[in-house]
Amino acid sequence: MFGRFKQIGFIAAVSMAVSVLVSIGFSQSGTSGSTGALSQQSPMAVINIPVDSPESLQRKNREILSWTPKQADRLAYALKDVKRIIRFGDLGFGDRMEVTMPGEPSRDWPIASAVRVHLGREKTAIVTRFKIDTLPVARVRGEGMLGLMGVHGDSLTGRDIELKRTMASTGRIEFLFIRDILFGATSCCNLPSTFTLDRYGKARDTMTMIFTFDPSTTDYMVSVIGPEAGRTFPGFSYGMFRTERGEFHRELDNYPYVCKDQDSSYVNLYVGSRFRGRKSQQEPILKVNMF
Repeated sequence: MFGRFKQIGFIAAVSMAVSVLVSIGFSQSGTSGSTGALSQQSPMAVINIPVDSPESLQRKNREILSWTPKQADRLAYALKDVKRIIRFGDLGFGDRMEVTMPGEPSRDWPIASAVRVHLGREKTAIVTRFKIDTLPVARVRGEGMLGLMGVHGDSLTGRDIELKRTMASTGRIEFLFIRDILFGATSCCNLPSTFTLDRYGKARDTMTMIFTFDPSTTDYMVSVIGPEAGRTFPGFSYGMFRTERGEFHRELDNYPYVCKDQDSSYVNLYVGSRFRGRKSQQEPILKVNMF
């Protein structure tokens, strides 16, 4: 489905020096209102991006539209009433991140990188571009999963940390192979919605992903947009959400099956999640470039 690079990709070196305000604090720096299932707060890096001026919003909207001009309606829907647009380079991981599925079964929890983002009261869009490819090596055993972005309920932030599956919400964008076809998924365990990725673009096309957060409702939606098609997945919540285990047992309403955070002015995000299970299947090793 997707072409292979000529050389094996390694995870790009990433600088944590960013041109945005990054404050290091304890729970007083915006988590004092948190209650419920969130784990004990530790010092966290908070990404605090100013609200865009009207001129800045117009400029960013024009740039995003130039990537996939055929998807003007879909982009207008994803960015409607947004007051702040955050690019991947603003999240503190550098301008580009390359993430590769593990070649061997993972030991415990998925590895990912995580930040805490200050939303304030303004509707905010986090915009990421990505390219997908496979490594030019032999297929490996086991079911691999590679995630672009999702909401989590842990207090951990930083590069390459372990995030328990019970801390990851639905609404995350992950990629996996099912019967030798590359799929995207917004929920775990092949529950809806799962979609074939080639509908949105061809091999090595650059695609756009937008997470749109509304602090007034704690709702967010996810848009995946390619040159030829786009789709928005609405109806997720970052203020209270069921975890992966809760997807199996929807009647459970206690921690760790439901995570709660009553401070809607912040959201915890992870990017670049990767994990490989032990199922007896052979599949290529997927890699993603995010920028």
